[in-house]
Amino acid sequence: MRNKQQDLNNAARAAAQRNTATEFASETNAAQVQRQNQASAARAAAQQNTATEFASETNAVQNQASAARAAAQQNTATEFASETNVAQVQKQNRVSAARAAQQNNATK
Repeated sequence: MRNKQQDLNNAARAAAQRNTATEFASETNAAQVQRQNQASAARAAAQQNTATEFASETNAVQNQASAARAAAQQNTATEFASETNVAQVQKQNRVSAARAAQQNNATK
């Protein structure tokens, strides 16, 4: 009977040690998984920030280029309109001068 009780006690101690070892391994794994998850999250955030920053810089460059093109087109359009207006004014002035000359000749 004493041997049976001793065997039961030994088995209980062995089971408790196994449970403790398993629990420690589980906690260690959980800590490692948490560390890996945190490292992965940090890497992902850094990559996302880099990608976002690159996209922002790219957009800024594209926006600057678009603004420059728009300004150049607007300047070209304004310059063309000014030249057209000058040509029209010159033409109108010539017509007016010709009319005035005809009227002067008619009154002589």
